[in-house]
Amino acid sequence: MESVLPLIPIVLLSCLLSSLLTFALAYAAFHFFFKGKIRKQAKEAGELFQNSLREEMLETAKELLPDFRAEVQKGFSEALTSALSGDIITKTARQVAKNSQDIVGQGLEFLLGRTSEASSTKKASKPNK
Repeated sequence: MESVLPLIPIVLLSCLLSSLLTFALAYAAFHFFFKGKIRKQAKEAGELFQNSLREEMLETAKELLPDFRAEVQKGFSEALTSALSGDIITKTARQVAKNSQDIVGQGLEFLLGRTSEASSTKKASKPNK
């Protein structure tokens, strides 16, 4: 058994060197022979995927465009119809008249010397809509 002990470090060293040499050769082969090919194939696959995706998106857009245009046209038609029917104008005119009435009323109350209590009582007696 004593004759085997001096050989253990030599065996371990040879195993380690063999592993390192194998790794170095494999890395060199990958780096010089396979790395460029793999990158080229990955780039081609990416371009192919990008072109395919672009074509699919354009095709889908062409299918959806008429419906989208119809919806936009319908929305504009409804907006113009609503504006031309006078609903918006009538509501705005009523609001302007109400605001003007309030301003004139407050100005008259100030000129006539009425107190704010009378105006607040007057406003409180009106029902809220």
